[in-house]
Amino acid sequence: MNDLLPIIGTDESGKGDFFGPLVVAGVYCDERIAKILEILGVKDCKLTSDKQVLELAIKIEQICPYAIIAIGNPKYNEMYEKSRNLNSIMGWAHATTIEKVLEKQPCDTVLSDKFADDAVIKSRLKEKGKQVKLIQRTKAESHIAVAAASVIARARFLNTLSAYEKQYGFEFGKGGASPKVIATGKQFIKEQGKENLNQVAKMHFKTLESIL
Repeated sequence: MNDLLPIIGTDESGKGDFFGPLVVAGVYCDERIAKILEILGVKDCKLTSDKQVLELAIKIEQICPYAIIAIGNPKYNEMYEKSRNLNSIMGWAHATTIEKVLEKQPCDTVLSDKFADDAVIKSRLKEKGKQVKLIQRTKAESHIAVAAASVIARARFLNTLSAYEKQYGFEFGKGGASPKVIATGKQFIKEQGKENLNQVAKMHFKTLESIL
């Protein structure tokens, strides 16, 4: 699928994690960049260790025109409270990311993982006067541009979670509802108060019911 070049690939991180932000990244990739990324061993972040993700992200950001939209938990919870629709938030984040990459590098084609009706992204781009061919596919991260976006999105997610851990003195678990996530949530409320949970968590997750 790497024949779709040049292209902007987008991907997100943190969507299924109770703790931490929602991050969307976009990466521009042409034939020259694709060859470099392949030599570096860039692949879907789910197939890459956290340590490798953090190391690769630095290199990707040096090589590629890119953009990152990181929605911190207070803002995320505010947006969800208004829309009650995760796809709406995702559409806005992907569209804004694409727009920011286009400001750095014009490109006619965008590839993203299929998460919603592509009209969500197209309508938001159209509002900004951006006309691109948008391709949504399942397993889009098999394309080098989307894989690169997945890596830098994951790195920003990990770095933000690490900052939360330093701020609050907790080791926040990853994932949606693991025993560690639930135990950490209970301990956080005990020490920091329920009113502060929205600073680090996505409050619409059913996980909240297990914590309270």
